Amino acid sequence: AAGYMCDARLASALLAFRSFVARWPNDPLADGARETIELLVPAVDELLVDFPFSGDERLELAALHEEVMASLAAGNLARTIQCGEQLLARSPDFLPVMNNLCEAYFRTGQASRAIDMSRRVLRQQSDNFHALANLTRYLFLTGQEREALDVARQLRSVQTDRDDLWYKQCEALSFLGDD
Repeated sequence: AAGYMCDARLASALLAFRSFVARWPNDPLADGARETIELLVPAVDELLVDFPFSGDERLELAALHEEVMASLAAGNLARTIQCGEQLLARSPDFLPVMNNLCEAYFRTGQASRAIDMSRRVLRQQSDNFHALANLTRYLFLTGQEREALDVARQLRSVQTDRDDLWYKQCEALSFLGDD
C-alpha cells in the first residue's frame, strides 16, 4: 500500500490498505492504515470525479487503470495491453485507457490497431488532443504524411486549459518537422 502511494497510485493504495485492515484488523499497524484510508477516500473520490466508473467496481477499475499507466511507463507493453483490454471490456467508453492502448499497440508493431483505436477515440470526442497527437505520429510514421498533416491541423486548433496540451502538440508536431 505504501509503495502504491509512493508511485501516486492512490486507488491501488486504498484497496491495499482496506485489504490489510480487513485481513488483520488487530495488527499494530491497522490503526495507522485506517487513518490513511480516511485521508485517501476523499482524494480518490476527487481523482475519479470524471471517470465513468460506478458502483462497487469503481475502485477496482481505477486501480486497473493505474496498472495500465504504470505498465506503460515501465515499458511493460504486454501487461499494458492485457490490463488495458480488461479495463476496456468492462468500461468500453473510457477514453484514457484507449489512448494508452493505442501507444502500447503502436510500440508492439500493431500500427493499424493503434490507428483504429485513435480514430475510435476521436469518434467519441473529436477534440481529444491525446488521440489527435497520437494519430498524427502514427500516420506520419506509417508513411501517411498527408493524412498526418490534416490531423495535425485539428490538433493545433484544440482549445483547453489542460497543461498537457502543449506537450502533446509539441510531441506530435516535432515528427512533422514543425518546430
